[in-house]
Amino acid sequence: MSESDQSLGNLEGLREDIDEIDRSLVALLESRLEICKAMAEVKKGGHLTIRSVEREQEVISQLIHQSQDENILRHIEHIYAHIFQMCLEVQEEQLSSSIDQVGKGQESVKRSYKVDDEHLPIQRHSPGKRLKPMGTGIIKRNLGRIRWRKGELVNAPRSAPLNAEQRAWLTQIGFAHRGLHDALNNVPENSLPAFEAAISQGFGIELDVHLSSDGVPMVFHDEEIGRMTGLEGEIKEYTCAELKQMPLIPGGFSIPTLKEALELIKGQTPILVEIKNYSQPIGPLESAVAEVIKDYKGSLTIQSFNPMSLKWFYRHMPHIVRGLIAYSFPVEEVPIKATTRFLLKNLLFTPICKPHYIAYEHQDLARHRLRRLHRMRVRGTPVLVWTIRTQEQADLALKRADNIIFEGFQPS
Repeated sequence: MSESDQSLGNLEGLREDIDEIDRSLVALLESRLEICKAMAEVKKGGHLTIRSVEREQEVISQLIHQSQDENILRHIEHIYAHIFQMCLEVQEEQLSSSIDQVGKGQESVKRSYKVDDEHLPIQRHSPGKRLKPMGTGIIKRNLGRIRWRKGELVNAPRSAPLNAEQRAWLTQIGFAHRGLHDALNNVPENSLPAFEAAISQGFGIELDVHLSSDGVPMVFHDEEIGRMTGLEGEIKEYTCAELKQMPLIPGGFSIPTLKEALELIKGQTPILVEIKNYSQPIGPLESAVAEVIKDYKGSLTIQSFNPMSLKWFYRHMPHIVRGLIAYSFPVEEVPIKATTRFLLKNLLFTPICKPHYIAYEHQDLARHRLRRLHRMRVRGTPVLVWTIRTQEQADLALKRADNIIFEGFQPS
């Protein structure tokens, strides 16, 4: 390989890293805008001004103290001037929309900002100079700080609300992970017999969905078909008809379609439908699933590790209950960059997909202080834990969560 080819290869790898960071940045900006929309309503209710220069200065001061890179210090003011402008415009549009709904003819909020090199809304500093943090007295008096007391809703939730009926079926019975499967008795995971067993024992069902090559949602967990069929390849490489001819191990039952699973369950028990979309474009799998579930009459949620999949359902089927699945995304299991891992682990994409509940891995939940998750639960967001494999784990998990997703035993 020539030096030029090697350099191009190295450059391509670095560009992939940049692309992943850029995707995360855009998603975080979308999250910031969603929170700003909620802030606009708070400001309206409290008769507060749309813009606080002191708050902008405080944000910049905090970021300057956080950064250790002189390049960031040189440009952070200009970068955030544009971010502030974008967020203020969003808040203005939100308030204007609210005013229009109340009655036309009222004066809309006037812009009180201008962002350019001559009118940056923050104090100047030299690259090597650290600014002293700004005082926060006015901010505290006007907007208040988030203070959490158990059982009290202080601020509006960033997750979506559940009604009493939805909360009941989501939290009152455990969910059998991939159905109530039992290899010793030839009942494979994600099979129709496993779903029948869960129904007969009074449990909910968690199942996984991939897309076949001809666009049919198939109930199957792995991307590779080898573990459950003994054959080679990925599920996306085969048509529905081809997949239906592959007997599952053990038992020899066929891989069900999502439609077949729903026709079997038929509202007899709640279902958690996990969208298995890690690296494919958002839309094809989601729209195919939406077409299958649109007329389903039973209790059903859509859940995914991918917040962008949930965002698709938030936009196109907002009435469907959504669950964001998360854990620590260890390097040996998930080949993603550290920045993306941090954002997913800490639920920083929740504002853009507005999940109704969170499903978190039980060992990570026990090991880490997940302050955001705790705050969401205090606000009323149910937390499910996975995958529970003993009664002891179940008893411990239910001290810090609202329900379990289990396998390998039947919880009492």
